[in-house]
Amino acid sequence: MINLALRTEFTFKEIFGTVKNVVDVGHNDTGYIGIADHNSTFGHIFLEKECKERNIKPIYGVRLEVMPEGAMRDRKIHGPTYIFIAKNIDGFREINELCTKAWKNFYYKAMISTEDMLCVSGNVFVITDNPSTLERLDYLALTNNTSYMLRKPDHELKYVCINNNFYPRTDDKEVYQLMCGTVKRGEGYYHKFENQTYAQHIMSEIEMKRLFKNQDAIDNTKIIAEQCDVKIPKATMVKFKTPTPIDIEALCKERAAKKGINIESGEYADRFNHEIALIKKKDFVDYFLIVSDLIQFAKKTMLVGPCRGSSAGSLVCYILGITEIDPIKHGLIFERFIDDNRNDLPDIDIDFPDDRRDDVVKYIFNKYGSQNVCHISNINKWKAKSAIGDFGQALCIPKFEVDILKDSIVDRSGGDARAAMAVADTIDTTEAGKAFLAKYPAMGLAKKIHGHASHAGKHAAGIIVCNEPLGYFGAVNLREGSIQMEKKAAEYVNLLKIDVLGLRTLSILADCAAQIGMDVKEFYSLPLDNEKAFKLLDDMRISGIFQFEGQAMRMLCNQMGVKNFTDIVALTALARPGPLHSGGADAYIRRRIGKDELKFISNHPAYIKQTEDTYGVIIYQEQLMTICRECGLMSWNDVQAIRRAASKTMGKEFFDKYREKFVTGCVKNGIEEVDAIEIWENMVTFG
Repeated sequence: MINLALRTEFTFKEIFGTVKNVVDVGHNDTGYIGIADHNSTFGHIFLEKECKERNIKPIYGVRLEVMPEGAMRDRKIHGPTYIFIAKNIDGFREINELCTKAWKNFYYKAMISTEDMLCVSGNVFVITDNPSTLERLDYLALTNNTSYMLRKPDHELKYVCINNNFYPRTDDKEVYQLMCGTVKRGEGYYHKFENQTYAQHIMSEIEMKRLFKNQDAIDNTKIIAEQCDVKIPKATMVKFKTPTPIDIEALCKERAAKKGINIESGEYADRFNHEIALIKKKDFVDYFLIVSDLIQFAKKTMLVGPCRGSSAGSLVCYILGITEIDPIKHGLIFERFIDDNRNDLPDIDIDFPDDRRDDVVKYIFNKYGSQNVCHISNINKWKAKSAIGDFGQALCIPKFEVDILKDSIVDRSGGDARAAMAVADTIDTTEAGKAFLAKYPAMGLAKKIHGHASHAGKHAAGIIVCNEPLGYFGAVNLREGSIQMEKKAAEYVNLLKIDVLGLRTLSILADCAAQIGMDVKEFYSLPLDNEKAFKLLDDMRISGIFQFEGQAMRMLCNQMGVKNFTDIVALTALARPGPLHSGGADAYIRRRIGKDELKFISNHPAYIKQTEDTYGVIIYQEQLMTICRECGLMSWNDVQAIRRAASKTMGKEFFDKYREKFVTGCVKNGIEEVDAIEIWENMVTFG
């Protein structure tokens, strides 16, 4: 028997079971497996990834409640649930459209009308165990919680076995009860599924045979599966909307001339030619034109942030007015932004005043069409604290006892193999955890939901822009204006994401400028050698200053003082967890103020060149990347992996995969092994 329409964690707070767990239990070595979540296509891309790893064929579906047109605004009436399974790519788009309609029709719940269901084409299988009409129905479902179907049918429709699962395995029942069935009543809680007597796990073929004694219904699962052949499409690079084609090279030369930048010869020419060649090779030209156009529109009416993140390393971004930072003057690396060995799209984060952000979003929608633009979603998952807190509440454990356990949580970085085992490690290895578990044994079930999806919401800043209707790739929740995909899923199908960030600081600066009659464009040309500005920071007058208000920054600023622009740059880097915990921040400050003498781990020219401006301490990603490349002779692929690990605080376990390569390269390059190891340890703690 093939499971055609299993439910997963993306039937939020109704089903227990990650896509991985559901596939583990449900594929039955048949070579096929399908999922169909309620009002949700979130799981489709996760399913494709899991099936690729196992070399099995995915089947994509969705479950939707069907209501008569006249009853859609009566919240007391419930319609039957239908399963829609895509046969082909057209069917895949059709089920996405149906799910989109369901959210458009939301009234206390998502639903489609009977008329919508009757219009479904032959590219989709339609299945239900409780039909409101037989007019557009391919199969009647035999499910583990319906028995009335065992009567003799008075129609010609065939039966098919559908696993109406609530959790993967029988021993998952208790965690399912606590996660999905706990309802607050007065001061306490009750478990609403306790008295259900039918099987709720993913049933095997033998169990289905015993229950229904209908071999045809089991055989029909194979007939349906063999007719389903869908590969989720990948988006093409979005095209910039313009009446006439634009030559980005000619545009850059025109704007460079206006900025007084010579890109015809010398260092700037070499950098520009390198960047533009890679941008063209990667087919990113339209992306740069889209972002540049967006920022030029915004700068006509509002203050836009000068830059954020890795895009500051691009000379093309600076020339096009996307950023206001000259990367060559500040020693920033383009490869931190775009590299020949990276296949992912570049990521330009843009700051706008928080009270004008909606104007920017409206511009994108108007220019590229509402069907082609929407927000991405966030999938919120149970983390250690929320898992312990929610299960403690469900078990009616006093809050003060739960808080003691929360304070003992074992936190690990993302690259650690046990990062997802924080709840288990807390309960099993800490004294507070062991005592808690001895008193409340059921709390051990909280281990199972760490990392399990809880609910979804609209991403605050991420906007998807596409050439085609986004319904080709996934359903859109029109109620929130977000596609049913999180960031990594959108990247997987090549959807272009633009981060439109709202920053309160920019609104304040714009208000201040208006009050003194200053043009906000003057902010872009403020001098970087203003002694009065440095004195304000040096005197610790930093309340209200973006990124300087935090406790760590205040402490470092007080210890080191601010005498020039380089100090400001260094302080914002030193206040991050890596330099603080590694001792790098303390070493930098002591050397900066003359308490300690300048020391270098190695006397190798490449290492000294990269760290002489930072007193022998590694504090910037650019330094880390260049040291890996020039001292450790590492490939750009490995350098990029290490850079990503540092930016995402992946932890020592992940870094150590590259330790031997770095040390070997350093030794080959003439650096003593003991020095190479010390440099590596410094970089690991930096990240």
